[in-house]
Amino acid sequence: MRLYSIFLFAVRLSVAADIFVDRRGQDYNTGSAGKPVKSIKKAQELVRGLIPSAKDDITVYLGPGTWVIDKPITFKNEDSGINGFKVTWAGSETVISGGYEINNWTESHDGIWSASVPKGTKSRNLYVNGLAAQYARRQIHNRTDFEYTKVGMTWNSSEYDWILEIPGIENGELRAINSFTDRVALIEKVGDRVLEMKRDIWANQLIGYDQIAEPFWDGGVWIQNVKAFLTDGGQFYLDRNESAVYYKPLEGENMATASAYLGVEEVLLVIGGTYEEPVHDLHFEGITFKHSTWLRPDTYGYIDQQTGGHMGNDSLWPNFEASRPHWWQMPSAIQVSAAYNITIESCTFRELGAGGIGVGNDKNAHFTGVGLGANNIHIDDNYFTQVMGNSITVGGIQADAHHPSQPEMLVSDIHASNNIFNNNSVLWSSTVPILFTYTQYSSITHNDIYNQPYSGICHGFGTAYTSLTSKTANGF
Repeated sequence: MRLYSIFLFAVRLSVAADIFVDRRGQDYNTGSAGKPVKSIKKAQELVRGLIPSAKDDITVYLGPGTWVIDKPITFKNEDSGINGFKVTWAGSETVISGGYEINNWTESHDGIWSASVPKGTKSRNLYVNGLAAQYARRQIHNRTDFEYTKVGMTWNSSEYDWILEIPGIENGELRAINSFTDRVALIEKVGDRVLEMKRDIWANQLIGYDQIAEPFWDGGVWIQNVKAFLTDGGQFYLDRNESAVYYKPLEGENMATASAYLGVEEVLLVIGGTYEEPVHDLHFEGITFKHSTWLRPDTYGYIDQQTGGHMGNDSLWPNFEASRPHWWQMPSAIQVSAAYNITIESCTFRELGAGGIGVGNDKNAHFTGVGLGANNIHIDDNYFTQVMGNSITVGGIQADAHHPSQPEMLVSDIHASNNIFNNNSVLWSSTVPILFTYTQYSSITHNDIYNQPYSGICHGFGTAYTSLTSKTANGF
């Protein structure tokens, strides 16, 4: 009888270390297999209650279905494993979505479909049937036909007078694809054969290398994000004033059955502590992350310097080199900083408006405001597709990345292996599947890369004063 009681007690301890989450569950449940909770937030609360007395690993089983979030799922120090035990969040056909689903399409003229969206909806990304839609746009035939001034762009040929007649162009953007940069500049207004740009931002577009006026290679220039240019299949326009989205389907695309989402959240998952209290011993597997956006270009444009590094604010620089120490990084939908012993494996990352996974990036690229400080992070056996920016970005590019002001900022032992990358960097063409900047004791091994517009793997960052920085004992 005593042995039977001990056995039952051991079973209860084992069961208590597992928590179950199901779309049909209820948050007043216990979180057992028979009584799962419904929300990830409630599962986190239960895990936090188990951690102080944990005698074994804790596993949270996420059931099938889609969890739509309205703010990032955040893991802090109090969510960490303890005493050498880890906490695993294991998905099973589980989707974390930062999107708004659109299923009320109606057809109007010229084969364009429209749908209402909630008032105040902001997004730069529409995903239809798993693919990112292109912005409504029209190409400028030859950028050398224009003169580039401190005000904007001027022209003399009547060939471009159509620019004067386009309604809504004052809310549009100029996009220029160059050799290793992909720039977006914001339009102020048009008149008298002058395309006037928002000035503080425009001045920075005309300094440095591979810029709009003097590219090393011309990949094309477009005016985009203007409803009047919605003419080609696969393009969209979001009218934020009318709270409506417009889309022209690709040939053969049936909008009655199409899967369509606007990405509305910029960050989906945050694994971030502080240097004093880092987050640690977490394992994520079998989860699909989808439908994010990136809104900063709405305000600042995108003064790209390649692989997600860009002039991130509206400061006016006396020359290009003065700006270099202050470049920002494009943020990722999944962010890891001030953390150690973290594994992300067998997950899927798709339809993301900026980066996929960012590990130990500069603080400006982290939701927590704490960057760098990542150690022993494994990114293995994942699948990336339709990620608009870098699929994986490791390390920062500002001073604390290459010359850390405190040892806790070091980024080391980061490993990316056996991942598959297919058809990424669709809207930010100067980004890459894998970027490791300043890191040590790290490796990139056995990754498959397909259909990429720019480089496949980039290691290191910076020239000039950063060139003496060593990147120690890495393997690629």
